[in-house]
Amino acid sequence: MITDTPRIYYKLSFIRFYLCLASLQLYASTYLTIFYTRTALLHYCYHAKAQQKKKKKRRQNENTQTHKQRFSSMLYLICKQTSPTYK
Repeated sequence: MITDTPRIYYKLSFIRFYLCLASLQLYASTYLTIFYTRTALLHYCYHAKAQQKKKKKRRQNENTQTHKQRFSSMLYLICKQTSPTYK
């Protein structure tokens, strides 16, 4: 009887340990599900805003490129008209 007591406590400690792990897993999965559903919306919103910013920046770059080309062509024409040796 005295020798069986440590085995019972040993088995009970394992049972408690596995129950604790199971409850932690349940809690963690519930928490992560809630966390990811909330943060996913924020992530998609941020991603959409970032895409809009990229498109806006790309349009601005395209506009500045066309302005630079126009300016350089105008400068070329002005230089060509004013200076006969300019090619």
